Amino acid sequence: MRQEVRFWLEVVYLALAGWVCVLVPWSRGWLAWTWSLPPAWAQLLSHPALRGAISGFGVLHLLVALGFATKKERTS
Repeated sequence: MRQEVRFWLEVVYLALAGWVCVLVPWSRGWLAWTWSLPPAWAQLLSHPALRGAISGFGVLHLLVALGFATKKERTS
């Protein structure tokens, strides 16, 4: 029971972290935050390629969460 709860908490964590990484770099809040940083950092963090890389990392989290969840369902 305890292992199963921990497993599902890990799956939920991966899914939430994935959604945050996918959505936040493209939000207005991201731009507002980056422009409050020194100019070199602001330019780097607001570059579309870096924002896309962060979103790709989020997609990877989502795929891992989905893989864990479907594997658990097949073995249960």
